[in-house]
Order: sequence, then structure tokens, then C-alpha cells
Amino acid sequence: MRLPCFVIAALVFSVLASAPAPTLAATGPPTPTLAACMAPPASAASIASPSGRQTDFEPRTQTTFEVRPAGEGIELSGRSGALTFTKQVSRDGRMTLQLMVGSDRATFETTSDGLSVTLGRKKTKIDPRNASDRDYENLRIQLARSQSVRQFRRQLAALEAADDDRPAVLGTLTAGALVSVLDGDEGAPRRIAKRIAHRQQERLRAVSMSPGCFPEYEREVVTAWDDLELCYYSVSPLLWRVCDLRWFLWVESAWFSFISCSWGF
Repeated sequence: MRLPCFVIAALVFSVLASAPAPTLAATGPPTPTLAACMAPPASAASIASPSGRQTDFEPRTQTTFEVRPAGEGIELSGRSGALTFTKQVSRDGRMTLQLMVGSDRATFETTSDGLSVTLGRKKTKIDPRNASDRDYENLRIQLARSQSVRQFRRQLAALEAADDDRPAVLGTLTAGALVSVLDGDEGAPRRIAKRIAHRQQERLRAVSMSPGCFPEYEREVVTAWDDLELCYYSVSPLLWRVCDLRWFLWVESAWFSFISCSWGF
């Protein structure tokens, strides 16, 4: 039976630690790389540039959302009081999130190689394959000083409790899981994955499985949640943040495909 990619990665980590991948023998099969293991499944949709935008309003948090095309990606922006945030997502799940309250600004970026956080002029890069608890603790200390991070997390708490599955809300929750886990809420990815996936499972049982944009998105987020849970049980807790990053990329890629499909391209 073929092992899941993250299990293979964990076995590779246990032998190679943080050493670079060895050169492959010409006659041997390719060795899975971390980037390949983290990459979300290829989207079934053929992505092109959209031409429209969508606006929405969430009353609980008094947030005005806008979703629009941004080059080869999709951009979600929101404004609630003094807080503004902008999230840009690429087809492969790479994401950039910027939070702003006045002059206070925090920027988060995720790729298959890790993540980075910029606060003011200071940029911190984190590779979950070899980052230590001290690295995360130092980052949490920096984030605790950010007014934009504090306001965004308060908004996330309200959105998480809301009975709302609109695309802009779901897109904000998945990006918020990243901010939350870096700010010390280590259960955020599992909790938000479960919140989204359980609601989609209920809907999938209630409606037909006919092809469509939202049913396909539902199937992806449910599968991503199952994968996250299996990953947690399959690797050492020291590698759980690798599982988290894989989930972030997967659900962001699914959200990108859902919005693209909904726009009809």
C-alpha cells in the first residue's frame, strides 16, 4: 500500500534531519521532496483571469468584504472599524496576508518552503521542518506587540462562532488559522478545519452530489481536514506544524479554485 506523502516525509526527516536532499541516482525512483509533499492536489479547474468582483457585508463583525482578481491570483480584502486586511491567493495555495491598523502593519506569507512574518521593518522566516520552540516563542513575543494582529484575532473569534459559510468568511477563517497558530493558539488549524469540514459534511449528506463549484470545494475541505487529522496521528508532534502548513496550502488552493469556478472561467 502506498504511504501518504507526509508519512514518507516524516521518515525522510528522521534519517536526514535538516540536511539537504541527496542527489538522486540515475537508475532509482525520485525521492519525495518536502515541496512535493506539502503541495496541495492539482486543481481540476482550468484557471484564467476573472473580470469581476464581489462585495459582501458580515453584520456580526461589521466587516465589509470584497473579492476580486489580482493578476494571476485572487484577492480578498476586508474592513472593520480601524482594521483593514488583504489576502492574496495563488492557484497553488501560496498566500500573502496583510493586516493594518493605522501605522501598525503585519504581513504573513506562506509557500511550500515555509512562511515568513514581517512586522514593521523586521522580517522573520520560519521553516517548520527545523524551527525550534524558541523560534516560535520569539515570534509570538513580536506578534503580541501588534495592534493589527490583536484586532484581527478578535474578529476571527466572532467569525468562527458565526453561522456563516459565505466565501469571504471562509477565506478569512483559513487565513486566520495561520495567524492564530503563530500567535500561540496551536489548536487553531485543527479547530477551524473541523468547523469548516463538519458543516460541509452535513450539507453533502443533505444534497445531491451533482457536479458544481461549491460541492467540489466541500469535498476538498473535508478531504483536507481528514488529511490533517491523519498527519497529526502519523508523525511526531515536532512535525505537526508541517501538517499545518500542508493544510493551509491545500485549503487556500481549494478556495482559489472555488472562487474561480464561481466566476465561470
